Amino acid sequence: MAGTPTTVTRIYNRLTGDNSLLTVLPGGIWDRAIKREGVGATPGAFDQYGDPLPAAVVMDGTDEQTAFGPDASFQSFPWIYLYAQPHANGKAAIATAWDLMFSSLHKWRFATGNGTDAEVHVIGRLGVMDDPDVDDRLLGGMRLQVTGLWRNTGG
Repeated sequence: MAGTPTTVTRIYNRLTGDNSLLTVLPGGIWDRAIKREGVGATPGAFDQYGDPLPAAVVMDGTDEQTAFGPDASFQSFPWIYLYAQPHANGKAAIATAWDLMFSSLHKWRFATGNGTDAEVHVIGRLGVMDDPDVDDRLLGGMRLQVTGLWRNTGG
């Protein structure tokens, strides 16, 4: 399975392929934390004045074997965090992006690199709030559940 995209990479690729979503999120969709400067900086997530643009981050979650599935079945719980400036337009951008992501991801199935498939469900919503880590932006998000098989068991 070397070179097989991870679940988070597959979700990231699906979202970045959606032009309507990228219009709502001019700060981009990232697979790492958003920060203004330093190693791993994401300058595209900020305007020319350093203010945050509406953006999203797809973060990996825990993987665990399912208790009631077949042998080698798993569940993964990635998060998608949505960010915007702290005003009504920022709240609207987060709400619109959330709706578009829900439409794109909920009940989406994809083939895995091991000859099996996985299915994504949106299982939670993080309400829009002031970002506790950054003073000048809002935070919202969604939690996903991805269910699939770690390996093809031949059955």
